[in-house]
Amino acid sequence: MSILCRLAFAAAVLAGLASAAAAGAAPPPRKGSIVATEQDAFFAVPLNTREANPCSPQAPDDEWQGILIRVPQVIALRRPGDPVASRPSGPICGLYRIGLNRLASGVPMLLKATDRATGKVYTGIVLDRDRGHEEPPPRPRAIDPARLARMTTSSYFNLDLFEYLALPLRGASYLLHAEYGGLTSNTVVIELREAR
Repeated sequence: MSILCRLAFAAAVLAGLASAAAAGAAPPPRKGSIVATEQDAFFAVPLNTREANPCSPQAPDDEWQGILIRVPQVIALRRPGDPVASRPSGPICGLYRIGLNRLASGVPMLLKATDRATGKVYTGIVLDRDRGHEEPPPRPRAIDPARLARMTTSSYFNLDLFEYLALPLRGASYLLHAEYGGLTSNTVVIELREAR
């Protein structure tokens, strides 16, 4: 768990305790009830942005290159009382730091989710939702490959799982990872859970 996510979680818990103390008459939460969790913090992340947030993974060190992703453990497919499963949001918080030489081919980031029960693999291409430019981009200049090998690019990203992967809206558990620039991220487990 990243330090920022832990801090956000601690702040949410303290805020909940302070408001309960101010209320005075409010009983303490029952065992098993949710006051605030790291899980809740994921659903406050603004999706389709490139800013760091409390749930973003952190680079292990300054020399690290690769891709890291974090997700909530469970995504509820419907709220109690909803007659049908609606399209939920599925936050994926990530970070990449990659040598530009690995991105020269222009292959976009991929998301891959494997259903743990059936083995079926779902793949989605991550493309920026750019609405275009009024003028064409300048012609690319040739860059010395040796110079390109020394340059890196990095970015946080906050994607919506369901915008890029056509996962069935039913209870299931998936192994999820990202691929970009010939690198593969860590694999995380995410569960889609139907309300009971």
